[in-house]
This record gives sequence, C-alpha cells and structure tokens, in this order.
Amino acid sequence: MTPAWLHLRGITFDAILGCHPSERTTPRPVTVDLSVQLDISKAAATDSLPDTLNTETLETLVLDTAREGNFHLLETLAHTLATRILTLPQVQSIHLTIEKPASLPHTRSTAVTRTLP
Repeated sequence: MTPAWLHLRGITFDAILGCHPSERTTPRPVTVDLSVQLDISKAAATDSLPDTLNTETLETLVLDTAREGNFHLLETLAHTLATRILTLPQVQSIHLTIEKPASLPHTRSTAVTRTLP
C-alpha cells in the first residue's frame, strides 16, 4: 500500500449558509479546502485515471452537497461533506476546512475544520 494525500484547494462557490435572516436569502461565497488520503499504489503503477479517485468527482460532490443543503451552520456543512466523501471507496481519511469570508465585520473569515476518521 502506498498512502498519499490528494488536495483540492480553494473550491469556491456561492451558497445559502448562515443563521441570520440576511444570510438565508442571498447566497454568499464559501471556500472549501479538501484533503483525502488514499492508496495510490495501483494508479502509480498504471498511470491511469480509473485507478485513482477522480478530482472532478470530489469537486462535484462538494458543490452538489453545498448547493442542495441550505445549511445554517458551517459545522453542519463540514460534517455532512466529510461523511459523504468518506463513503467513496478510495478514501481512507479526510481533512477539510470550510471558510465563510466577511461573515463578521472585523474578521477576514470564519472557518470550521473537520477530520475523519
């Protein structure tokens, strides 16, 4: 087994995310940084996309989950994303950070990090 981390950095999209009334009507920017651990031994030997985890699959899962969820809390979105991604057969563990820019007047962003298992 050859473990490695695959990273998707700066997945950016607009989503309804927040508890305040103003956050429930207008989608706001959200950024996800995602790292998944997987065994790359077969992909390293074959140099073939079917033998690894397609990054488009990960990106699509993040975008679809965030857009369909209509979440109130960063914590809920982080947990939902982590548990869904961990169901992919290639993924052994996951580390992700979700960031909501300009959510407080004097703070660049708020963020939550989730690691499983």
